[in-house]
Amino acid sequence: MQRKKGKLLCYFCPGEVIGRFDGEEWQIKNISQALGGFSDKVFDTYMELSNMADEGWLVREERRTNSRAVIVVFYYLTGESILEKRQLIINRLLRTYLDSVVYPREELYVACKQHDLELIGLKRHAKSAERQVKQNSLRGFKNNL
Repeated sequence: MQRKKGKLLCYFCPGEVIGRFDGEEWQIKNISQALGGFSDKVFDTYMELSNMADEGWLVREERRTNSRAVIVVFYYLTGESILEKRQLIINRLLRTYLDSVVYPREELYVACKQHDLELIGLKRHAKSAERQVKQNSLRGFKNNL
């Protein structure tokens, strides 16, 4: 039985590590930038979301562009609470961080609020990761000219 795709979570173009998230997915995006970027990588965001899709949490769709590149898109399932599913994804990513040998990093801690996890001390790391992604994207763009 094919699962029906609901709201867009994010998509990955070739060469992207963190992915491009829908605006409402800022929490997952910030966690991915802080813990799934190029430096001090704790997890691979694409692989984590792909595993969640294999387990039935999300819908994964592959789209081929005119230039034969493959874009991988992740959606929430229809008929499920997006808020609950978003928190499950956040909890899973942060549990990966808690179980890693690098926890805790300086100024990057996990707080627990009624069984829901939250990353705190994120502002400095998110800006640094975003700057690095922009630099790498620009480098890749220049190389393709």
